[in-house]
Amino acid sequence: MEPSGPVEYPGVRWVLANYILLSLQDGKAMPRCQDLPAQAFGQLEVATRAFGVTHPWLGRWHPDPQGIQIETLRAKLQKLKKQMMLDQGDVVFFDYMSLPQVSTSGLDDRTQEEKALLRAALSGDLMGRVYLTTRVIIIDEVPKNAESSTPYLDRGWCFFECMVAALNTAPRDLAWVDKSVKDEIARFRTMAEGFRESGDMNMLLEAFEKELPAKAFAQSADRDLVKGFFISLATSQRLVHAATCGNTQGILDALQDGADIRSRNGSGRTALQAAVLNARVAAVAAILQHCDASVVEMKTMEGQRGPA
Repeated sequence: MEPSGPVEYPGVRWVLANYILLSLQDGKAMPRCQDLPAQAFGQLEVATRAFGVTHPWLGRWHPDPQGIQIETLRAKLQKLKKQMMLDQGDVVFFDYMSLPQVSTSGLDDRTQEEKALLRAALSGDLMGRVYLTTRVIIIDEVPKNAESSTPYLDRGWCFFECMVAALNTAPRDLAWVDKSVKDEIARFRTMAEGFRESGDMNMLLEAFEKELPAKAFAQSADRDLVKGFFISLATSQRLVHAATCGNTQGILDALQDGADIRSRNGSGRTALQAAVLNARVAAVAAILQHCDASVVEMKTMEGQRGPA
């Protein structure tokens, strides 16, 4: 089972939007990642657009046992297609179809290779980066009779994904989303605007750490996992912001604190790309001393390469 994305997303498989439209059916449970055929997956580096879906898990071992969410997702993608905002090679991140999963009975029948891919995908700030750099599609509906009926924003993973998406400058799909969810996203966006202006993540970090303890997780260990994702992402954002401003010491400090040099900001740019765009020569030199050729060759989310 080979990951389909570039090196910055190890372990993640990107599902073709057209496969979801043409091969999956409303009202039927979607297959898990390792049960999908090879033709279901696309390549992030050749896609015009990448979408990340944030959604609640409605069952213990399957997020959508009745096919409710797949119907909503297909309707949203079809709408985008009619608006000419969906191309042949566009890809989607949907956790159940993009990461190796246990069986619907809860039996962990994943191979050692699949488990290794999942560990890679859950490392560093990768899960945050998905929602930071893609066009986020929000599916918030939770039927009253769902096995897991916790409201969308009361769930830890959904809270995390929404707060990260607030840092994202790409369009978000809010069609058929409840007003209470839209209001929370607007609150997160206000805090994110403060970060973009000042580079100070403290307001977001404080809000995240204050509100996370009240959120629900199916597995208690996920609380610390998600907190680690957000802290890691915040460190990487410090790196990109320092590069944007030409703050060489800030770059070195962020790298010392563990920032991922392959990470991106909400505009889809790496620290190196941000430094080049803003003509920060010293910053470019500092970053080049700490990266290899693969970082230089990375494209922006709009498909532009870094310095030659």
